[in-house]
Amino acid sequence: MSQKILDNLTSLGLNNHGILIRNSEDNTLYPDGSLADYYGVIRRSKLNGFPGIIIEHAFVTNKSDASFMGNEDNLQKMGHADALGIAQYYGLSKTYFGIKSVDFSQENDYDRITVNADSNIGEPKYKVQAYDLDKKIWVTLASDSTDSTVTWKPEAKSYYIHVEITAPNGAVASYDSAFSSDIDYTKSYVKINGATWKINPHSIDLGVGYNHSGGDVLFKWQVYNLDTKKWTTLADRYSGNWITWRPTPGNYWVHVEAITQGGAQDQYTYCFNVGTDKSKTPMTLNGMTWSVKKTGIDVGTAYSSDDKNVKFKWQAYNLDTKKWSRIADWNGGNWATWKPQPGNYWLHVEAANGDGGFDEQTICFAVSTDFSKNYIDLNGIAMIDKSSLYQVGVTYSSNDSDVQFRWLQYDVVNNHWSLVSDWNKSNWTNWYPKNGTYWIYVEARTSDGVVNSMTQGVIVNR
Repeated sequence: MSQKILDNLTSLGLNNHGILIRNSEDNTLYPDGSLADYYGVIRRSKLNGFPGIIIEHAFVTNKSDASFMGNEDNLQKMGHADALGIAQYYGLSKTYFGIKSVDFSQENDYDRITVNADSNIGEPKYKVQAYDLDKKIWVTLASDSTDSTVTWKPEAKSYYIHVEITAPNGAVASYDSAFSSDIDYTKSYVKINGATWKINPHSIDLGVGYNHSGGDVLFKWQVYNLDTKKWTTLADRYSGNWITWRPTPGNYWVHVEAITQGGAQDQYTYCFNVGTDKSKTPMTLNGMTWSVKKTGIDVGTAYSSDDKNVKFKWQAYNLDTKKWSRIADWNGGNWATWKPQPGNYWLHVEAANGDGGFDEQTICFAVSTDFSKNYIDLNGIAMIDKSSLYQVGVTYSSNDSDVQFRWLQYDVVNNHWSLVSDWNKSNWTNWYPKNGTYWIYVEARTSDGVVNSMTQGVIVNR
């Protein structure tokens, strides 16, 4: 017991001076032969069959203790700590049973009553009744129920609610409350509870909260411009309780109507001031980039726009010839392939969305490669010895599908050129050389006249 009380007292912030025992100093004994306690209050408690202790809570000579005991609330806490320690020693606990609160909430097609019981003697049974003040009759909503929640469909009127809970041991607690419903749940209904909105960079989202009796609810959204004295319908018989609005600056009434499938209606109107023009979707170009390829230059631009219908137009101005050329006309791609001749240019892009937003950007661009023509790269000559002949071929890369090849040999000893095969589309040919030292020479030519060649030395000794 002493330890439990001491633990409770020190939890209040008092100093822990421990548990002290003082035995008899004149060898007084208990009837069982054990040495008796020094203090009579403890000795006589034991002789009468119950524990006895002396509790020294604090010392008035200690500044901290004196300050603590100067507060009436702290004195009560010390008394509570003593009592709690004794209760803990005997294993005592407090029995409690009652109703903390009863909560009422509206759902779409019913009202909900929730009973919050407070009990440590088992789960109670619930009884909930409603008294109709107009009809002067009681209606039982729940009886002998284990569910703490009851749902019902009241009419639009006032009621008296009576709640009882019964514990497993028969204890009963009750709660009474007045209740008023502004909705007749027995009929089709809709009620708009309030409006909300979200201001975006280029639009305003308008929304309403509502309750209804079930089924689809349609909304009609309108705004009245107090400056121009004109109504605008944002959506008529729309299935969503949110709408996106893109107004010009001004003062407005926002008006929303709701209607159920059963014909029930409600409406809500509120004032709204708009300071920023949100009627157009901005179009912003954030910079250009490019990638130089073999066949041309891919040019692109980064952009931002809430409108998905964005189109682009690409042009180049040749600073040497003083002429504009079109790279790509209006289309949905923010990339285009450009095949310029060498020179200095202005690269220009324009962007427009479907709502009137527009932006353009220009950068300087120097080109050193002629991308206006096809290209042909020869990568190496291969040779296969077939005993009576050589098969010779060349590997290549080109953007032209109509490349032609011509093969010649040069006799190094006789200082003489001769044709192996004339222009054709095959990059392979048969060569019939005699013994000797040669140069094997291949030319490749694109359809627009770009030529490349390669030579390889060969010693033939059969």
